[in-house]
Amino acid sequence: MQTQTTSHRWLACMLVLLTLACLTPNSSNGQMPYGNFEDYPLDLLQRPNLLWVSDQEIIFPEGLITLWEKALDRNEPQLSRLVIDSAAIAVQRGLSDVLALEPKLIELAKRDNLDPKLAAAIANALVDFNATSQAPLLVKLATDYGPSVSSIVEPALAEWKSTELEDVWTNRLQQGDAGEAEMIYAIKGLAAIKSDQASELLQQIVSDEKRSAAIRLIAAQQLAIIDSSGLLDLAKQISATSTPNHFYTLLAIEFLGRHTDEATIAFLNGTLDIQSDAVQSHAIRNLYRINPSLVEPLGERFKSSKDANVRQHLIDALADAASKERIFELSYFLNDINPHLRRSAAAHLLKLAERPELTESVIEATAQIQSGSQWQGCEQSTWVLGKLKYLPSGARMVELLGHERGDVKVAAAWGLNELKMPEHLPAMLEHAQSVWDGFQSGQLNAIMRGITPHQALLFNAFGDLRYSEAEPLLMKYVPKNYDIGVDARVAAVWALGMLHEDAVDEKLAADLVGRLEDNGQFPEIEDVRNMSAVSLGRMRAESALDSLKRFANEGLTGCHWALERMIGQAPPPLRANRVLLNDWFLAPVPRDTDTKSD
Repeated sequence: MQTQTTSHRWLACMLVLLTLACLTPNSSNGQMPYGNFEDYPLDLLQRPNLLWVSDQEIIFPEGLITLWEKALDRNEPQLSRLVIDSAAIAVQRGLSDVLALEPKLIELAKRDNLDPKLAAAIANALVDFNATSQAPLLVKLATDYGPSVSSIVEPALAEWKSTELEDVWTNRLQQGDAGEAEMIYAIKGLAAIKSDQASELLQQIVSDEKRSAAIRLIAAQQLAIIDSSGLLDLAKQISATSTPNHFYTLLAIEFLGRHTDEATIAFLNGTLDIQSDAVQSHAIRNLYRINPSLVEPLGERFKSSKDANVRQHLIDALADAASKERIFELSYFLNDINPHLRRSAAAHLLKLAERPELTESVIEATAQIQSGSQWQGCEQSTWVLGKLKYLPSGARMVELLGHERGDVKVAAAWGLNELKMPEHLPAMLEHAQSVWDGFQSGQLNAIMRGITPHQALLFNAFGDLRYSEAEPLLMKYVPKNYDIGVDARVAAVWALGMLHEDAVDEKLAADLVGRLEDNGQFPEIEDVRNMSAVSLGRMRAESALDSLKRFANEGLTGCHWALERMIGQAPPPLRANRVLLNDWFLAPVPRDTDTKSD
């Protein structure tokens, strides 16, 4: 049912886009909808919950593993390789039974003169099988068949922290004449197993100016895994050999990645004077790792940094401080141009507001941002204040309904829906009516960012607060009309049911039955049909019982809910949501009882 709903919504949206593209090819008023508004859900969609489907169960064809075993027994290299590749994919897709093929793979791997592609497939499958006990066999495959297999095996052995290749990796770094990829495997491998010789070898590579920048940087990063102290002198020595791009300082910061002593802190603070985003970002990251309080005082200095990582560490450090003074500095980032950062700041503020001694400071700081003119801050502060149910923010939310940015419009409508303050309903209705008027005049259309979602949220509030003055406007959204958006129509139909709860309006009931029964060649949106059924049930419209029963038999979940409410008819059991994965290159012939979904 959920898939059908999504499909109908998609079809409706595409029809809207195509229609408007034809009617207003040169329109400058609208903008193509981009992004989403998942932070601002319509709570009506869970009242009632119409998703009566069990969790998805993935099933595989019966006899699949047996068939693959027989295929491997044929000893045909190309067929075997395809089967083995399929087995590796099957493990990733959750088919644990395929692990029964491991003995067959081991048997194949021990044969002489394998096709190189088959050897690579076997190695890849054993790695996906997490066959750690087969590390010696994998090493032999890598030795016998070269880079195509070693590129699979060596990273896996490092991840497994296997010492099987320790001598090979050590010799490779000592000789230093291997290719870049092989050097990287050795560097990461020795660091992963914390080899006794790793630290000395990696320090040599970091200091070797003949090595590529990529190799040296990776060596520095891996060196940090091994040594948590004793490298500061080397850091100072290397960073003293500065270049215009400050690469050497960056190297030094990288291999100090686990140092925590005071001298390291002083060194890192010293690098903050270097005018390099990369250096400052890595230095602040390390200071935050050592102690967030080391970053906290840097807020004013770096809050306008061009590097998002720097600003993120500042946000986290200011939040970790959990003090009234730092809350106002933290609220500054509600205006950040990076959406992830401003949402991070908002989430931190909400968490801090859970502390009674900080709640007032969070509200005061956030309200100041909401009263400002920067749209990012207006949106995020409205989200915070809506979550906190801060009623005095409602007046500003009403003002923001008319904001030019769709993001802010949606946040304001969502916030008012959260607050549900009757005194704001007239202004909310006036705005909703202006949106309708804009549709009629052509000044607005459904592809303008935020127009339909924020209208739907207002309708949600009208329904919850039983605002009968909104009924004439809501009724205009009942007839099928793709030009005014899907969500607003769904919300309008739902809200009308709330207005007439337990008090049927026969004219409205007839209109909703018409929506429910509109399932012809160009059917009504399924969400609208479902909500029509819900509102008929909410009104207890007995005249609609035949239609409700008919479409309940066809699986429309809104009808089940309505019939249970009206006549006590229990809905059917949860439908099994079984998905058969039968897209393998080699699979058993499906039986009549096999089905893709029930």
